[in-house]
Formats: sequence, structure tokens, C-alpha cells
Amino acid sequence: MNDTSTPLVGRASLAVLVAVLLVGTAAAIYTLGTADRSGEYTEFYVLGPGGEAGGYPADLFVNETATIEVGVVNHFDAERTYTVVLELGNRTETTRTIRLGSGQKWRDRLSFAPSSPGEKRVRVLLYEGDDASGPPVDVLYFTTRVTTR
Repeated sequence: MNDTSTPLVGRASLAVLVAVLLVGTAAAIYTLGTADRSGEYTEFYVLGPGGEAGGYPADLFVNETATIEVGVVNHFDAERTYTVVLELGNRTETTRTIRLGSGQKWRDRLSFAPSSPGEKRVRVLLYEGDDASGPPVDVLYFTTRVTTR
């Protein structure tokens, strides 16, 4: 047997072990740095009459005012700014910009009054930041039927 191969095998094994440790450490750092922070999120909801999740205005007359409640809760560990937009069809009815600290909530009544008959989609869009540019973070919607008297 040739004893000169033993130190070479030992060095190769040590090099492989070091490489595995480096790759494992890098993977652990990456995983911790990009981990899902499932405890951090934004709660966004629309309520109908009586503060219930349902019963949204389904039938309205032209120019009849309907009101819904919209809520946002910041479950992030830092202050956030949100913009809430209420759209009726392709028209923006109202826009609200709100700033919420960690754990704070906002809830307010938003109204709309359709000016023409037909099936209308009411959309409530939530944006992060102080304007309604880019894609919304969330969109909630329902349809209402608008008729003349």
C-alpha cells in the first residue's frame, strides 16, 4: 500500500467538509433573511349595514346613496400609510389616505350614488403608500343593480 495517498484523501475530505459547511451556513442565512413574516400583514374588509360581512347594497335606484363600512388594520411592526379607493364602475367615488401605527385600525363609512341604470361593480381598492399608483395590495368588490324609479 502507498501511504502518500492518505494525506491527499484527508485534505480532499476536509475541503469537501468545509464546502458543505459554507453552503449550509449561506443557505441558513438566506432562509432567515427571506423568511415569511406571517405575523405581519394588513387586514382589509368591507362591511354592509349593521357592521356585518354581507348585505351589501344589491339593488339601488339612480342617484340613491348607499353606504358601506371599510376597515384597515395594520398588523406590521411599523407605521404604514395606505390609500383606500372606492370605485363605482369605472369612476372613482372617493379616495382616503390613512396612516396607521403598528396594531392601529381605521374604519369609516364610504358612500356612493350611481348616476345611471345597469349592473355596476363596486370596487374598494387598497394601496400601500399615499397614492393610488401601481397595483393595489388588495381589491374587494360586489355588484349592485341600479334601476330608474
